[in-house]
Amino acid sequence: MTADKQTTSVHAKPHTRMHTLVLLRSWVGRDFRIRTSQTALGSMWSLINPIVATAGFVFAFHNVAELDAGVPYATYVFPGMLLWNLFGGGFSRAMDSTAGSMHIASNANFPRLVPPVSAILLASIDLASGLVLLPIFMLAQGAEAHLAPLPILGALVGTLALTIGVGLVAAAVSIFIRDLRNLLPLVVQVAFFLTPVAYPPDSGGGNLAAVFRWNPMATFVTGFRAGFLDVSNPDGASWTRAIATAFVALGVGLWYFSRVQSRFPDVA
Repeated sequence: MTADKQTTSVHAKPHTRMHTLVLLRSWVGRDFRIRTSQTALGSMWSLINPIVATAGFVFAFHNVAELDAGVPYATYVFPGMLLWNLFGGGFSRAMDSTAGSMHIASNANFPRLVPPVSAILLASIDLASGLVLLPIFMLAQGAEAHLAPLPILGALVGTLALTIGVGLVAAAVSIFIRDLRNLLPLVVQVAFFLTPVAYPPDSGGGNLAAVFRWNPMATFVTGFRAGFLDVSNPDGASWTRAIATAFVALGVGLWYFSRVQSRFPDVA
């Protein structure tokens, strides 16, 4: 068999589900090693962002604006920041990872879902690391523990589904329209302030109520926080709407990405 035939054979080899899972696991490990190599603090950098952001919001919203969350404010903000970073960070990394893998996509046939999904899973590792610090925040501020596993699980599953869905659409579209790589991070920043991460969901009055109703991350952040603290949990209708929206986004993202991924090498 000639070298050309061997290359064609390798490229034509179908991807099994097991092959994709093994490659995904290897890709997550590779991304983690790249991110932590040649750094003094290594994976600790994933904790610095939510800690610094929480400190900033404590100063701006609590000390200056005197916003009352009903529980110690830093403890209130921190879990919301962790969940938001899973969405916002995973979304941005999915775009960057897909764009960064185009040189591979141009020369090899591999499951192109792997780079963006790997980037999102890496963001979930950051969340898990941050949760280790949450009990420290609660003890330091004297917050009463209130563990409710169901809203925590619902928020995690919903956020992952939503992040993968919108991340895949954004990653695919940004390959063809590269200006989106600059525009979409700005959209994520606006969405952050339209999500009750740094303030209670009832502090915006009726003006924000409609936004929160159709913003699934508002439900997930509020519910995730209620899983750890004695604060209000969204009602059943809000949970149903948010979960349904997240899984519709996941289905659309998987469908669209699989439909256009074969065109990636043409524009790489």
